[in-house]
Amino acid sequence: MKTREDLKKKIEEVASRIKDALVSEGTYSESLSLQIDVLARDYLVYQKISDQFLYLRALTVTETSREGHKRKKPHPLSTEMRMWADTVRRDLEKLSLNLEDISVDAPDKFKQFMDEFRDDDD
Repeated sequence: MKTREDLKKKIEEVASRIKDALVSEGTYSESLSLQIDVLARDYLVYQKISDQFLYLRALTVTETSREGHKRKKPHPLSTEMRMWADTVRRDLEKLSLNLEDISVDAPDKFKQFMDEFRDDDD
């Protein structure tokens, strides 16, 4: 389990990447510090949910109504992931950035997931 200090450090790392991206775009201003912090926190929440979602065995859950009828619905984690993705997208738009501007490890995580997926097929 991560400590409060570990999480604080991770937020600072992501915020630093966001600031660097804004500086390279020529749009950084000290007045953006709150938006940068909010985006960093939202991005980390989205990343955590997304990581969990990738390893789900089933994308749907079966629920039973009061009348005893079974029906499938999307896994609650997919709804959460979509909500946080929209939140991060809006945060990025406010700063005129995109996910690639702040995400240095996204391609590596996707490659890792695909490698594990291929290993499961063997």
